Amino acid sequence: MLLELHEKYTIAVLSQIDNIDEKIATEILKGSFVNDLCELTDGYTKIKNTLKKYLKKKKEKGLVDYSAFYQSHWGELSCFHCMASAINEDAITTQNTIFSWLSFLEFIIFNVDESILEKKINKFQNILGSHVSELKFQISSLLDTHSVLEAKYRAIGMIIHMIEDSYTVSHCKRKNSDIMSFHYYSAQTATIHKKYDEILPEDEKKMLSDINDVLTQLLNEHSANSNYQEIFKISTSALPSSDGGFV
Repeated sequence: MLLELHEKYTIAVLSQIDNIDEKIATEILKGSFVNDLCELTDGYTKIKNTLKKYLKKKKEKGLVDYSAFYQSHWGELSCFHCMASAINEDAITTQNTIFSWLSFLEFIIFNVDESILEKKINKFQNILGSHVSELKFQISSLLDTHSVLEAKYRAIGMIIHMIEDSYTVSHCKRKNSDIMSFHYYSAQTATIHKKYDEILPEDEKKMLSDINDVLTQLLNEHSANSNYQEIFKISTSALPSSDGGFV
């Protein structure tokens, strides 16, 4: 989903939370950009001017595994966008990957300190599974901050982003709220993905309600696991990942 839409929906939910601290709200909003921008989050207004140069430098040095941004778009972090990481990936596999990252983000929310921020993602295979074994970037790089407070609330924003993307037409298909299939980004053209990179009007109310429920839980220092089970529920007739069949 376009950043301006993530901004729109995240602000809409934050505005409904009574007496939320402005600093906390700002970091949650920034966090809702992390899934797309990662280590470029704080400089997102300049991303169009710096992105090509940044990625060229990373590739020249053979450091793409150390780039959270690269991995979030073309690597192991498709789950950040509620999408499959391969064509014909079974829906339950994608769902399990999403759940593992939600568990990890909650771990950050409830346990973050300076030492955790300096650890590399691949040190958390016990939570995330073996698919992160080659991810060498630090948590502070992923969240684009060395601040414990900022990291805590940016992690909340990342969860909000995942929920928003789960209702996005070009990311996955829903029927009666259940997920029928996750799409695979690399199987879509950029034009097709952008064309359908939106939430249907009839789904907006449910999505905003889901985010509000999760946000309320997390701000009250409670796990939202039961909410995730419902939000990311897959249909018993769910199909493996594909390009989505768009024209």
